[in-house]
Amino acid sequence: MPSDPSTGSSVASSLQSVLTFLSGALTALFAEPIRQWLFRPNLILSFDNDDECISHTFHTSRTPAETGPKAVYIRVRVANTRKRMARDCRGYLVNLEAKNEKGKFVKTEYCDSIMLHWSCQRPETKYLPIHIPKGVNQFLDIVSIEENKNYFRPETHVILNRYHELLRRTGVFRFTIHVVADNAEPKTIKLIFEWNGDWKNFKIHKDS
Repeated sequence: MPSDPSTGSSVASSLQSVLTFLSGALTALFAEPIRQWLFRPNLILSFDNDDECISHTFHTSRTPAETGPKAVYIRVRVANTRKRMARDCRGYLVNLEAKNEKGKFVKTEYCDSIMLHWSCQRPETKYLPIHIPKGVNQFLDIVSIEENKNYFRPETHVILNRYHELLRRTGVFRFTIHVVADNAEPKTIKLIFEWNGDWKNFKIHKDS
């Protein structure tokens, strides 16, 4: 018995409707996440031997008429190259290595990932995440050195007791800094810091 052509046409029409519905549902489900991924912010970390990244200032402010000891803050520039805001940016010191007698960087006792603080923030907010729009440079403090002190200080949220001896050593050190944002790809930069205990004669440059 020959099949009814109208039945096949009805099945094809129903199948087409189902496929159209599924295509629309999938598009609605995945379109926004794909758009967010394609147009997410792009963080750029940079360091230059200039007054922006090597800031000569005072370590603490006491009163308007009296300032604290002279100090140098070494900072990393953090920028966002895209229109979408980079939200809740945080920076961490994830590694601190030292160069050995063979000229190779090796692990030290530093084994934590401790949050670094943002420059030009109030004491109560400098460790909080910040938003970075396009075209605005923010600076992350990495390490400071102070006159009449023979040690360097990572600008981390805490300085653990077990690292005090490490910070009083001289030599060549490599800092690894990791910066993250809620809606951007994490970025990493490494700085090489040559320290002989004299706060005026240190050297610092980006690891190539």
